[in-house]
Amino acid sequence: MSGQRDFVIEVTPEPQEGQFRVRVESTAGEHSGLIALDVRQIGLDLGTVQTHVLASSARVRDLGPVLPTLEAPLREIGTLLFDAVLGGRAGALFTAARNDVERRGEVFRVVLRLPPELAVLPWELLYDAQQRAYVCRRSTLVRYVDAPEAVRRVEVEGPLRVLGMSAVPGSLDFLDAASERRRLTEALAPLRERGLVELDWVAGERWEDLMTALLSGGPYHLFHFIGHGGFDAIRGEGTVAFADERGEAQPIPASRLSELLSLASPMPHLVVLNSCATAAAVTTDVFSSAGATLVRRVPAVVAMQFSITDEAATTFAAAFYQALAHNRGVDEAVRVGRIGISSRHIDTLEWITPVLYMRTHDTHLLTVERPTAVPPATPPTPAPPQASTPPQVPAGTSDEARDVRTRAVAQILGTRTLFSIRGTRRRLFRPWFYTLAFSPDGSVIVTGSSDSTVCLWDALDGRLLQTLTGHLKSVQSVAFSPDGTLLASGSADGTVRLWDGHNGGTLGTLTGQAKIVEHVAFSPDGQYLATSGGGTAVLYDGRGGRVLRSIPVNTSSSSFVFSPDSSHLATADGGSVRVWDPRTGDLVRRFTAHTSAIRELAYSPDGAILATASEDKTVRLWSPGEGRLLHTVNGHRKQVDAVAFSPDGTLFVTAGGDGTTRFWDRTSRREVHTIDNATDGSYNAATDVVFSPDGDVLVERISGVLYLSALRWY
Repeated sequence: MSGQRDFVIEVTPEPQEGQFRVRVESTAGEHSGLIALDVRQIGLDLGTVQTHVLASSARVRDLGPVLPTLEAPLREIGTLLFDAVLGGRAGALFTAARNDVERRGEVFRVVLRLPPELAVLPWELLYDAQQRAYVCRRSTLVRYVDAPEAVRRVEVEGPLRVLGMSAVPGSLDFLDAASERRRLTEALAPLRERGLVELDWVAGERWEDLMTALLSGGPYHLFHFIGHGGFDAIRGEGTVAFADERGEAQPIPASRLSELLSLASPMPHLVVLNSCATAAAVTTDVFSSAGATLVRRVPAVVAMQFSITDEAATTFAAAFYQALAHNRGVDEAVRVGRIGISSRHIDTLEWITPVLYMRTHDTHLLTVERPTAVPPATPPTPAPPQASTPPQVPAGTSDEARDVRTRAVAQILGTRTLFSIRGTRRRLFRPWFYTLAFSPDGSVIVTGSSDSTVCLWDALDGRLLQTLTGHLKSVQSVAFSPDGTLLASGSADGTVRLWDGHNGGTLGTLTGQAKIVEHVAFSPDGQYLATSGGGTAVLYDGRGGRVLRSIPVNTSSSSFVFSPDSSHLATADGGSVRVWDPRTGDLVRRFTAHTSAIRELAYSPDGAILATASEDKTVRLWSPGEGRLLHTVNGHRKQVDAVAFSPDGTLFVTAGGDGTTRFWDRTSRREVHTIDNATDGSYNAATDVVFSPDGDVLVERISGVLYLSALRWY
């Protein structure tokens, strides 16, 4: 990799330990010499570097005495590295070459060719003490990796297309990927409005979801990943963490990720790994980090060598993509991103975190043809109301008010319309939703996610209102108390947390479940809070959280439901239904309902019907007081995962593994409408269906994504 603006530093190991040969090549001349470098000592300091970089991101009023203390050890390492490779004659050539390039009005580029044992060091800290400047702040810095495959420049007609994905499995540390997705979407909005950039998000956190997006969408020029990275010591290779079917971590080797990306046609030319540890390597293989491994197949990879705050990551990405959209080279775009980070927070040191790997000398991998502005022939259509100023819905349920609400639901999070069902259906993205519930007044949707968070969303316009943290693993179930004063969340960490339903404040943590908490629900009268998981249901005092009693349930199902009058608790036991008295814990009734396991139960609002959804492809309606079969609902071609009654009791909805969500009239038991999720772009089946309290909105949970439908049946 050598050009008219390049200064190439090639380092190779000598037989004697700690000895290296440095060869520099530039327009000002060449030089070669021996250096000694104690890699192990610098390696021991990397933990300090990480700590100080993150500490510098904290905003405090007086950083005067603090910042020099944080920066001092970093500057010492940077000075040591600079003096080692650019001391003496090499340094003189460096200064002469940089002056020559900058006189021509070009950006000076430093190209590093490093052996494996030196690739682990933070070369982005190179500090020129004479100039009192970090090299990568004034010039671009590229870690070049030799790879045999040829690279061609891509001419981009129209906008730069970015495929984004976030994965925060519940078993890993908390990362607010959803906020970063939202911030990145908002930061790129000006570029999107001008037709320079398009940003699509993968719906889900599994590698299968990425495969679906690559095969069905595109073409994509870049892949942007938000999540966790790591290192597989056995394979000696960097990894990226996806989620498995349970939402737990599934580390995917970077070499396998490159194979996945190769499914796209054409394969993305640039990958951004916005995850910690994706640039961390070991000294045995220069390709051991996720970033360097991907660059075997992808021409350029931007990876993070340390953990990075959400604000810095979003700021970097926004500046980086803006530079690319204006046809700056990848190396220049990274430098623009560094400057963006330091400009946003002048005292932060996080600008050293991004690392650029390349295997081509041409950093202008993408040439974007800007769209030509054409004056509109007719006056533009007024823009719809923005989410920040949602339309006010007047009191009552007039048709005008309902129309306003229907239009408002269509504006959720700026996502694209999927199809219309007497209104508008939209997708609400979040890292793999596991559960959802409405507040009693219908104004808020609460969700639990694989990233261990509980989130509160405005049900009218889709704005994220609040993020509640505290769980250590994925949140499996959420529920509001009937009066809305309490919010309960159950997690794979085995705890139930209680929150203030009005302000989100933490009220306490309940224990009693042996393992994972899969389901939580308040009784309609608010007297009980029930949880289930690990073969046991636990009843708590719905107001004080005191354990009242335990009820044995079958381990194959965590589904249960209170009767509308709170007098009974129905649980699933394989293909049977058990009905309990919550006051005493006594078994009141048991009857066989299906030939296969029951997936969900639901009472009608008047309590006259208990519906059971089963793996035998049917839904059955029962008289709960007698256990008498009233009707068998057929129509689904695979198992039925969800069933719910509309608040007025006139309809019930079922969702199954065949990819359909079906609406049924309760009186005639006839199907009145079908949503086919296999043909509308969703590709998967709904596993949850929930009506809003007023019945105007239906929410489906499909592969960890929420789909909201504004319903106009009346």
